[in-house]
Amino acid sequence: MLNTKEQIRKETLTDLKFQDKGEALKKSKIIKKKLFSLPEFIKAKVVMLYASMESEVNTEEMIDEALEMGKRVVLPLSVSPNKIVPKEITSRKKDLEK
Repeated sequence: MLNTKEQIRKETLTDLKFQDKGEALKKSKIIKKKLFSLPEFIKAKVVMLYASMESEVNTEEMIDEALEMGKRVVLPLSVSPNKIVPKEITSRKKDLEK
């Protein structure tokens, strides 16, 4: 029996939720290293990331470092249930709210 996209997403999110925090941080650092070494990322003047939540790839370091590199950083901002727009930030700590 084939899994539906929804079933696969649900299983993946469950796996991530119970992943060891140290392992998750290690994987996040590997992802950051790969992303920041891509020629497209290096050349980019503007990058779009997301503000990570607990079980997601941690993007805090990525956001901070991209800003330190002088890149413009935009994050998706939910303005209504069906609309997301890019929002530029200049400081993760000052510009983000829960």
